[in-house]
Amino acid sequence: MTAIKAFEELEAELKERFKKLKPRLVTVSGQAGVGTTTLAKALADRFGLTHRNAGIFFREEASKRGLSIYEFMAKLDEIGNREGRDFDLEWDKHTLELAFREANLLVEGRLAGLLLKDIAKVRILVECDARVVAERVAKREGKSFDEAYRDVTRLNIENRVRYEQKYGIDPTNHSHYSIVLDNSGPLEQSLKKLFELVEKQLE
Repeated sequence: MTAIKAFEELEAELKERFKKLKPRLVTVSGQAGVGTTTLAKALADRFGLTHRNAGIFFREEASKRGLSIYEFMAKLDEIGNREGRDFDLEWDKHTLELAFREANLLVEGRLAGLLLKDIAKVRILVECDARVVAERVAKREGKSFDEAYRDVTRLNIENRVRYEQKYGIDPTNHSHYSIVLDNSGPLEQSLKKLFELVEKQLE
């Protein structure tokens, strides 16, 4: 059962259409800059899963409009209203459908763990110290530390407010996940711990 009430009807329709879920479903969620994509790609390779990433969808939509991901997300509702689209709803419906259409799947997205709660066997929330996030984003995107810290902090606040207003949920609540991983340390350390935890839960 999905944890988001707005999608209960769609889930019921999918269950009726497909009868059963596909096997081996993993979700990876986390706030901006915490390292979900790096970890998700490594997990997909390690366990032979197909990686689907919500971030790519939003980055492609931003690129079409000549905006950075931070600019696009800050104007998401404004752009959606102007174009008659609900970008969150488009991706969230797609995410739920993927669980019934594809086997051996890893879905990366901020709401993936909630959309697929009790559907995905393994639901991972990645967390990271805010200053570590800013340092990594600054290095990756060629920004100053202060600019990266400001952009990521603003995006995370805007996302939490949007999800609360739209769905009445907090995607950072630990109760929605089977694994909560602190990714503030070296990547090798995070991957080693994550591989061990996921392997146990996939057994």
